[in-house]
Amino acid sequence: MLSWRVFLILLGLWLFGKLCSIPMLLETVPATRWLPTTPIAILLSVLVIRAGQFLSARSGLGLAFLDGWVEGGPVSHRLPRAVSLSFIIAITASLLFVGAVPLIIMVERGVPGIPGRLAELAAIYPGWWKGLLASIDAGISEELFYRYFFLSLVVWLLARIRKGGGLSRRTSIWIAIVITGLLFGWAHIDNLLGQGQHSFF
Repeated sequence: MLSWRVFLILLGLWLFGKLCSIPMLLETVPATRWLPTTPIAILLSVLVIRAGQFLSARSGLGLAFLDGWVEGGPVSHRLPRAVSLSFIIAITASLLFVGAVPLIIMVERGVPGIPGRLAELAAIYPGWWKGLLASIDAGISEELFYRYFFLSLVVWLLARIRKGGGLSRRTSIWIAIVITGLLFGWAHIDNLLGQGQHSFF
């Protein structure tokens, strides 16, 4: 049976993220564009979270720490190791990105139109604190959609294929990770083109 407590926690996190994005939205996008679609966005998020619960349970993925905490299981002994590993990976990825910035700028200068769009973005981009708040929304929404829902969906679909043989569970998970990563990258191409402020996900 799917936990309503887990669902409400995830929905609450999503709503918190949306509240964090409001200062940036008010400065970059007219309220007449995003306010009328808010009820639809809430409905879609409810469906995505609930479907993610169903698919993650069927695919054997789930949310180890949140599920364990809600069910009263022992999770504290695993938390320090998981957090420290995530922190190390995040710092390493950030350093690699910072090191790649000069190369990215060089590539952008060779692509017609992109420098102009970047200059336009720089002119309208809000204060750093608004961008920081909006990044909270992006992190929560994208994790829920791409990793909780879509990744679980691909693993679940591949499990149906595995019944006929030919794919191990480990291979299925790696394929799902690659497909999800490609979808995530494709959905963010508009950021490179200087139109990321209007992205939905």
